[in-house]
Amino acid sequence: MIKHVPVPFDRYGSDDYFRVAEGLANLSEKPFRGSLVEKEIETGIRYFVRKYGLKISEIFDFDTVIARVEARSEESENGLSDLGFLVKFRARSLSQGSASIKDVLQNEFEALLREGPLAYFSWACPREKTVLAASANAERVFGRAPESFSAGSTEYFELIHPDDVETVKNDLSEFLRSRSGEFDLHYRIVQPSWQVRFVRDHTRVIYDEDGEMLQSYGFVLDVTDREESRFVMDEYVRAIDQSAIVQIVDREGMVVYVNDLYRKVSGDTREIVGKPVRILGGRKYHDQEFWENLWSTVLEGKIWSGVVQNPLPRDPSESYYAYTTITPACNARGEYDRFIAIKFDVTRLKEVESALREANARFEKIIDSTSQGFWSLDRDLRISEVNSSLCRMLWYSREELLGKDLRELFDEKNREILEAQAKNVATTDHRKYDLEILRKDGASLPIMINATSLRAEDGTFSEAVAFVTDSTEAKAFQTRLYLASITDELTQTGNRRHFDKELALAFDDLVHWRIPNLSLIVLDLDNFKRINDSFGHDNGDKVLRFIGNKLGSLSNSKFSVFRLGGEEFGILGKGISLDLMREVAESLRKDIQRSPVDIGAQHPLRISISAWVASLDSAQATEHAPVDLYRSADALLYLAKNSGRNNVKAQTIM
Repeated sequence: MIKHVPVPFDRYGSDDYFRVAEGLANLSEKPFRGSLVEKEIETGIRYFVRKYGLKISEIFDFDTVIARVEARSEESENGLSDLGFLVKFRARSLSQGSASIKDVLQNEFEALLREGPLAYFSWACPREKTVLAASANAERVFGRAPESFSAGSTEYFELIHPDDVETVKNDLSEFLRSRSGEFDLHYRIVQPSWQVRFVRDHTRVIYDEDGEMLQSYGFVLDVTDREESRFVMDEYVRAIDQSAIVQIVDREGMVVYVNDLYRKVSGDTREIVGKPVRILGGRKYHDQEFWENLWSTVLEGKIWSGVVQNPLPRDPSESYYAYTTITPACNARGEYDRFIAIKFDVTRLKEVESALREANARFEKIIDSTSQGFWSLDRDLRISEVNSSLCRMLWYSREELLGKDLRELFDEKNREILEAQAKNVATTDHRKYDLEILRKDGASLPIMINATSLRAEDGTFSEAVAFVTDSTEAKAFQTRLYLASITDELTQTGNRRHFDKELALAFDDLVHWRIPNLSLIVLDLDNFKRINDSFGHDNGDKVLRFIGNKLGSLSNSKFSVFRLGGEEFGILGKGISLDLMREVAESLRKDIQRSPVDIGAQHPLRISISAWVASLDSAQATEHAPVDLYRSADALLYLAKNSGRNNVKAQTIM
């Protein structure tokens, strides 16, 4: 009984297929024992033991032998040749009892044809006439049943792709004229389904004693997958060759290949193949450590990538940059002896990078030299960049600010405003607002923030930048402007505009029951015209300032003092009852009467005031307007004056 162990033929190349197939075919015609084949197998056993690390006792263990060969043959250039020996060795070992070695070899040969993608043919001569025989698996290659190749029914050239027929005929004629014993052809065949397959045809010719051709036989291997892969690889190589510099260097650092693009990019007209790679001049720009790292990496079988700068041969004062990937290639002995460098010219990119660095340095210089503070924030409000002005403004070093959460620089009130503004980054690109930030010493600093949102190409927020201005002086100036707009310059009390505004606000509080009542004192300096006429307007101003100082001492959260015009003043009392307001007015009247004014005359000037107090409760507020309180007080003020001056009148408005 003949035993057959399957062999993984699909792992190996077509050359080895033919060697195994022909070896088996030849062995089937030879006696086995005591022949050259016997010696060949004995030598082969010793070879197997050494190469595959087998013990003598394991040489007949087919599972061990096949597993070891399959595992190691993938790493060897002679994998299928070794496998061919294995088939012969197995045939010898399997021949037992009634099974002759020829039968076993024939069985192995048929198994090879069954399992491998190659078909056996024999042809009449001249070859183009008739196919004499075809193996069973011819259908796999040609898409035709083997019986369709019976003698006389099929001319072989009918199977070949029309575009390849002329080439095959010419090549075949050349082989036959040379009376070669064997030849190789590559062409395409067309299956009945119109599917095109690539094949390799390896044929031997049998001649008679007179040198006339009798018959030819050979093997046709389907190499479609390989050709298609080769086509893809050729296209890939062509694409690389047109877009990248390709250089190959051996282990000794000698250039063994360089493509045309290298000359185009570098302008190098020298013949550099066979020359040391250092001829390219890269050592001018890179130190010894750079090259040691590169070589140690590739000699370990690792891929190295980086940018290499080389001088331009046409002008050594100039250079070009190449992004380089070096891949080690291994030989049959497992040694890395070739190093393939794929280089992309990135000179323009380097120039752009250099320009960007210069622009960035210039931008940073401009930002750093501005008197305004500058910060850049990420999505989490962490500081990613600051300038020197901001550091000086906040008394922090740059290192202390980088990476810091911006919210840590604000108190609770201002932090809420900051976070509210941060929520607007998705909908607004520019924001301007005022905050108070905390310096390193804890002092509060008023600032104005002019912020801009930067976005990625898809429109999503990437970072926020802002210019920060110390608004201490601006705030002080605004305060001065505001105070000037509400203050009477002569008496430093509130002016009439401010009185109207405060009266309206206080009246709103009264209407909404935020205060129980609202009272107003309107007072007037008695006989002020006579003072001006007798002592002059400068002394009249002194008297007005004197009154302003007396009244100003009352100013607090409940009392507000105003000069309403001329010698008329007003005191607004929020939440002050009529009785209390009358007491205040009376106290003021007495104080002013007994306090003479120094006007530089021989005797100090004694003055007096007349006042009327009006008050309004919350219950009646909705029936009146703010102006009613003033009008009532002002009207009754004249009544007080007509009653003899230097007195106080009071009344609740109903």
